[in-house]
Amino acid sequence: MNTQERRLYPFPPFAIALLLLFVAYWCVGCANAVAPTGGEPDKTTPKIIATEPAQRATNVHPRYIALEFSKFVQQRSQVQQNLFLTPPLKVEYVWSGRTVFVNFKEPLDSNTTVALTLGTQYTDWDGNKPEAAYTLIFSTGSKLDSGTIRARVEAEKPDGITAFLYQLTANPDTLNPATTKPKYKTQVGSNKTLEFPALAKGAYRLFVLRDEYRNDLIDKGTDAFGAATHDVVLPEGGTAEALLRIAPTEDLTPPRVFDVRQLSATRLAVKFSEKIHPASLRPANFLLRDSAGSLPSQVLPRVQALHTDANNPAIVYCYTDKALQTVQTASSQRIERWQIVASAVRDSAGNTIVDSAKMAYFTAPQETLPDTLLPALVRTQVLSRTALSPFIAPLLADSSRNVPQKPRIAFVFSSALALGATTASVREIVWESADGKAIPHTTALEQANMLVVEPSTTLAPNAWYTVGFRTQALQAWHGAALRDSVVVLRFQTEDARDYGGVSGVVRDSVFAVSTTALVGASQASISKVNISQMSSSQTTMAQVPASTQASISVVPKARILSTQAEYIVVLEAASSLPTSPTGTSGSDAQQSQNAANSPPVNQVPAATSQTSLPFAEKRFEVRLKKPGAWEFANIPPGAYRLTAFVDANGNARYDYGSAFPFVPAERFVVLQTDIQVRPRWTIENVMVVVP
Repeated sequence: MNTQERRLYPFPPFAIALLLLFVAYWCVGCANAVAPTGGEPDKTTPKIIATEPAQRATNVHPRYIALEFSKFVQQRSQVQQNLFLTPPLKVEYVWSGRTVFVNFKEPLDSNTTVALTLGTQYTDWDGNKPEAAYTLIFSTGSKLDSGTIRARVEAEKPDGITAFLYQLTANPDTLNPATTKPKYKTQVGSNKTLEFPALAKGAYRLFVLRDEYRNDLIDKGTDAFGAATHDVVLPEGGTAEALLRIAPTEDLTPPRVFDVRQLSATRLAVKFSEKIHPASLRPANFLLRDSAGSLPSQVLPRVQALHTDANNPAIVYCYTDKALQTVQTASSQRIERWQIVASAVRDSAGNTIVDSAKMAYFTAPQETLPDTLLPALVRTQVLSRTALSPFIAPLLADSSRNVPQKPRIAFVFSSALALGATTASVREIVWESADGKAIPHTTALEQANMLVVEPSTTLAPNAWYTVGFRTQALQAWHGAALRDSVVVLRFQTEDARDYGGVSGVVRDSVFAVSTTALVGASQASISKVNISQMSSSQTTMAQVPASTQASISVVPKARILSTQAEYIVVLEAASSLPTSPTGTSGSDAQQSQNAANSPPVNQVPAATSQTSLPFAEKRFEVRLKKPGAWEFANIPPGAYRLTAFVDANGNARYDYGSAFPFVPAERFVVLQTDIQVRPRWTIENVMVVVP
């Protein structure tokens, strides 16, 4: 930033205060000065145009800092909340027009470099935010610490991201950001960059987060968080760079059973505190027993089928093999209250239910409620093979185009089908090509309410097909046939002959040393060691010439020597995939009534009003055991983002690191320009260098 440096006010603070009182007496609204009105909105961003003391001044002992803005700011409190002082001191703020005075309430130490950083979370009167944070540095002595750490944060929305920087001691493993506030703090600008200037030589640890509580601490499970890919060793007056990603807020809360309601003789609704992963829904995980524990296990009802609600995955429907009601035991004891235990159930984040939250009691009705509800077709979807979430699948409407040549078509019903529905559907489902040729296919009941149909062979490209069946051929869980109606879907397959490709090479440029060895060393000369060439018998300890210290990265030994590490290249569509409708459902009774009153189905409900959706896969991966060539073939035309990372622990997903105990994030690279895949064309020689 080209900041004009000049002395703003040659008067002491008390004289300035008297002048302000005098002006306030004669000028109404002076304390709340606003920008002139009228004309088109100004799109220029606010910035600092003058400071007192001057930028990088030495041998100064100011009693205040003055910052003059180029424009009027909208809320002065925003500016004050975004001012970070190093070292931390007690201050007070006084405003005069476009200038803020930061008055020290305690003296500055001698021979100290002072840094005042203004973050990016404030706006001018037109709503413009600054492009980057601004830092004023000066020294009370003759020496000015001049080391600099710059970083880029790869995030879709950088707004509101804060960076914490800690200078490491001889024992860096004791640093816990959950209890220790950072000495250095700044915010990420709209250009996704940040900078820490005026740093002394040494080793530093960098984190980015969304500080929800604004308590200058990293609150696990609350703050979205990301660690740097390495600790930074900064030489005297050197410059170092870092690259970070910030993860979504980590869900650490396991699911909890909230409520249980009996809907009919053999149907229960179990409400959980959050979405339940369908892969964890197994009949053996749900146990029913009387609250007194007096009934033997052989007479207790057993859960034989279950599924999540079609619109709210936090509700799980359980279907039992016998009626559940008030019973009279041989000893004339009345059993009215029942208990359900849901074990090994996981939420969408993978958290498993704990013992204290897995059970609930409910009261059975005096009389058996008849099972009369008939399943109704809710929607039809094409299940993705590579979607990261089980809740994402595009809707398949009649006359859809660009459907994959081997689609997994899911018919989702409002309630459970009979366990024999798979056998019946093999006979009743008709899959034909445009010329009337039957298409061999397989069927599976993946959830009790989800019938999945898939062709046995790859379909022809750019061809029309018809899938249909009579709903009366299917049965509800209680044995009754569904209402007689016809489901017919016509769709056209994609033309993979028009698909393109992308190929290139992965290179690894990281050189590693030990953090602990450098923190305590007064002088270090460390030689470069290439990770991709390092064997398990080699040590990470080395010596580097002073001329190369500024570019040194620090990576823990265990990560360097891991034999599980793979290089994963990801090609992902730049546009987001449309998702199926989700949300909070209404009462179960109302939903049941709506399903029971549904008209006969002759086309797919809830999908006929949708526009044609893209069904092609949106995410592709290539895994490499070592740096080298990679290739993506048969990619639908469009704009794609290319990323790559080193899967150090072999879990096949990117890890954002841990604050305590400290684990650095996995190294990664993001190409800053989208790749345009063109029909019948392969883009070659894309170089991916992992920093």
